[in-house]
Amino acid sequence: MTTRTETGQRAAPGTEPFYVLPDPPRIDMQEAPYVARALLTLMRRYSDRPDVVVMSQGYLCFNTRSARSDWLAPDCLVSFGVSLKAVTRRNGYVIDDWGKPPDFVLEIASESTGARDYTVKREGYAAFGVGEYFRFDATGGEYHDRPLAGDRLVRGEYEAIPMVGSVDGSIRCYSESLGLYLCWEDGRLRFWDPVAAAYLNDYDEAEDARLAAEDARLAAEGDRVVAEDARVVAEDARVVAEDARVVAEDALVEERVARRAAEAGQLAAEDARRAAETELERLREQLRGPTHPPLGS
Repeated sequence: MTTRTETGQRAAPGTEPFYVLPDPPRIDMQEAPYVARALLTLMRRYSDRPDVVVMSQGYLCFNTRSARSDWLAPDCLVSFGVSLKAVTRRNGYVIDDWGKPPDFVLEIASESTGARDYTVKREGYAAFGVGEYFRFDATGGEYHDRPLAGDRLVRGEYEAIPMVGSVDGSIRCYSESLGLYLCWEDGRLRFWDPVAAAYLNDYDEAEDARLAAEDARLAAEGDRVVAEDARVVAEDARVVAEDARVVAEDALVEERVARRAAEAGQLAAEDARRAAETELERLREQLRGPTHPPLGS
């Protein structure tokens, strides 16, 4: 494959006229689930980095004047230190826009494209200067030359990155650009973070985790609502009890007032009785008249 043509000379970085790249051919359905999982896993990892491009099935070329036959459409591409917004507007990755090729490319095997991935495309990505080129074959090597392979660009040519196998049949290969191990595990592509000593969640795992977190949030919200209802019921009961206490105190006060009024009435009646008896005695004294001394004394 050639990447420099008479009509496609390299342009100085930043001088490429703006041109929206056409959409590449649709991805093979055999590859689609693996591409989607890899893409979403890496997009999630760099979601807070606007200077990192993670893209799929956009054309990669030196510039838009180069021959269309030279263009490649990676299943997954990662490039650091570039503008995601600008690449999105371009609808692809134009190397002359940034003065640098992508740092990482991944191709997923399928029956129709597998042979090209480890032959023509391997040469093409080396010519483009892609720092690392990885290939994954879910079948274990039926469509590629091996289940998992990685190449690192050294002086313009790819050198194979050592594979690490284990007794369970899984294979790992370290990507320096990503700082991750790509793993072939029973036909599944996974990414291992050696710093966190954990796999990155793929789409299904992330969705399961999101759903579990949402269920936990809803359960906590339900508990909060139940607790709030219980608090409201308790507050209502407290208010009812307080109202009953106030009513009881009012009744007690009224009872005391009535008792004191009755006592005051009894005292007034007693005073009136005594006053009447005194007045009656006085009247009797008047009727008896003055007391005269006996005659002849």
